[in-house]
Amino acid sequence: MPSCAEVRASICVLTTICCLVIAGPAVGQVFDSDNVVLLAHEDRFAGYNDVWGFVGTDGHEYIIQGLTNGTAWWDVDDPTSPVLVKVIPGPGSIWRDMFVIGDYAYVGTEGGGGIQIVDISDPTDPTYVTSYDATVGNSHNIFGDVSRKLLFVVGGFQNTSNGGVQILDVSNPTAPVEIAQWDNRYVHDMSIEGTIAHLNLISNSRFRLLDLTAPSAPLAVGSNYIDPNGSPHASWPVGDGIHVVMAEENGGGHIKILDVSTPSAITVAATVNPFPNASMHNPHVEGDKCYCAWYATGTRILDVSTPTNPVEIGYLDTYPDHNAGGVGPGNWGTYPHLPSGIVASNDGTY
Repeated sequence: MPSCAEVRASICVLTTICCLVIAGPAVGQVFDSDNVVLLAHEDRFAGYNDVWGFVGTDGHEYIIQGLTNGTAWWDVDDPTSPVLVKVIPGPGSIWRDMFVIGDYAYVGTEGGGGIQIVDISDPTDPTYVTSYDATVGNSHNIFGDVSRKLLFVVGGFQNTSNGGVQILDVSNPTAPVEIAQWDNRYVHDMSIEGTIAHLNLISNSRFRLLDLTAPSAPLAVGSNYIDPNGSPHASWPVGDGIHVVMAEENGGGHIKILDVSTPSAITVAATVNPFPNASMHNPHVEGDKCYCAWYATGTRILDVSTPTNPVEIGYLDTYPDHNAGGVGPGNWGTYPHLPSGIVASNDGTY
């Protein structure tokens, strides 16, 4: 069985019975899969982390692959033959996160240097423009509100003593302006549904809601959900205004689907914990399916059409040892939101 050091991460493209794309194994490795077809696999770089995607102005689909020393930009319009468009260097870090708003992509990292701003108006030549570092140095994750042109930076360490949420107005895409902070506690990751943000307070074993109706005056609503298993890491709304998928980053491998319809009394509607050792990492919901980057067990797909009864319907295992356990190694992030239905997954570097 290959050791952690011998297994490197990569970007992959695949489909399931539901037309998906997911990351695949390294050359010479064979992994288990179910209802998932690997379309392509690339492993050209030394280290990897998160992944994002967008549709270019040319109508092609593109993937942004987080690297430990920058970002790789791929044209995946033919998912069986991805084309490397460009590599944009960035500060060294195993953490990197990307988000696209309009014709610009924003890239944050714990390596410092603020938020990189990349012009993607010509997707065949993504161009680094500048970095926003007035109030952001390091960051753990970023998230956006596309319609309102807002960028949220979490886990930052410059001008936010405990790395809460920094809210940037990116109406002028290359000149962000910080309009507010919510810095009561460290925030590790977040997601949004409408004007409600879901905050994952991993260091405090808490999940809570933030009202962003007035983004310049964020307001905590309801009360904390205190997670007895600890480590609320990341989340994604199911889309019904009631349920949110929350991933725990610990050896228990839990996904919890929370009912947030009563903010003062958030409850657990369902729990998924098929792997006693491997940690969950990042969930994404598209349609009635949740695509899970589940570290040592690869990319897993859950049917969440009935949120109180999620059912696994497919997977591609990108790491050979389910018993590796703990936080990493294996699948770091997955992106299932491209119109074609392909899914891209990127493994992490440990």
